[in-house]
Amino acid sequence: MLRVLLKAPFWTLQVNGKPCVEKMRLIGASLLAIIHRDETSPVSTRAQRDFQVLLDIMARLDSKASDMLRNSANTL
Repeated sequence: MLRVLLKAPFWTLQVNGKPCVEKMRLIGASLLAIIHRDETSPVSTRAQRDFQVLLDIMARLDSKASDMLRNSANTL
């Protein structure tokens, strides 16, 4: 799912709004569970990287610039 989020155009994530964010939260919860299960394993290291990517995407979705883009798209 994270790969899909990275490949999808950003505006599609914005348009899908709440359902998309809910799925992202589930992904984040799963990644955190993996990270805390065994912090020294290679899988945990990968989960930490993926979690950081997910946080970056969510931060972009929650930014003022993102809101401005969404509002300008709605006025077209």
